[in-house]
Parts: sequence; C-alpha cells; structure tokens
Amino acid sequence: MKYIKNEKGSINIWFVVIVFVFLGMAVLVIDFGSLYMNNKNVKEGLNRAVKAAALAIQEDEQLAEGIFTIDPAGAVVNFKQILSKNIGLNEITLEPLSTGSLVTERPEIKEFIVENSVPATYYSPALKNAFTFEHPAVLAVIRVKVKGVFSSRTFTLYKLSSSQLTSIYD
Repeated sequence: MKYIKNEKGSINIWFVVIVFVFLGMAVLVIDFGSLYMNNKNVKEGLNRAVKAAALAIQEDEQLAEGIFTIDPAGAVVNFKQILSKNIGLNEITLEPLSTGSLVTERPEIKEFIVENSVPATYYSPALKNAFTFEHPAVLAVIRVKVKGVFSSRTFTLYKLSSSQLTSIYD
C-alpha cells in the first residue's frame, strides 16, 4: 500500500471547511438575534396595546359618581389599533403588512378580557393561571409567529394591565 506524501493542497480544504463553519455560525447568530429583537418589540407592542385598552374609560353614570370602569368596546378598538401600529398589522384585518411587520401570520388573540367587577379572581384557560384584580383591568393573551431573518418562531405572549384610576370619593 502506497501513502501519499505530498499534502500541499490540504490547507485549502481546511480553510474552506472553516469558512463554511463560520458562515453557518454567523447566519445562526444573525437569525437568533433578529428573532430576539422582534420578539422583544412584539412584547412591547402588546404591552402598549393592553395599556391603551385599559385607558378606555367608560363615560356613564358611574363615572359621574367617581367610579371608573373600562369600556369593553373601546378597549377592543384601542387594543387592535395600537397592536397593529406597533407590530405592523393591518388595522382592520390584523393581517401582517407586506413591509415592516414583525410577524409572519395574523396573531391569534386567545383571550381578551375586560374585568370591571372588582375585586375579582379570573382563571385564564389559555395560561392555566389565576389572576386577582383589585382595579378594573384588561388581560390579553396572543399567539404570534415572530419572524427572524431566515426563520420564524411561534410565541404565546400575555399582558395584564390594570387601570390605577381610583375614585376621589373613596
């Protein structure tokens, strides 16, 4: 058996292998970084949307008596409007916009609860968790597919926001 003694081209093969390994790692770093940032931005958008929903104060006789409640219809409108602006969705259909959207599919709103009867305890079937409300509050649970540069990932996010407005008569 004869062994090859001339190994002059072997460094070129190792160089190509190492370049491909580093390129693969760079792609993963860029993709996971993009997923992380987009997920963070979607969470912030959800936070803003739920806070805007909690600020939809119902203007009725109770308000005249100094009792603050959240208007459920106004809360839904505020939530969808702010969520769509923050994560790049169509305001009416909630479908992702062709440019500038942080998600690849229409978010699934698993729960959207406006609780005005306080104090109250609410059990969320989507989160399998109980929440206690001391003030009128809004709870939203969404499932969204966040996009990265090369891939996308599905996350379930939730946010609870309570209106901290209290009556001046208490």
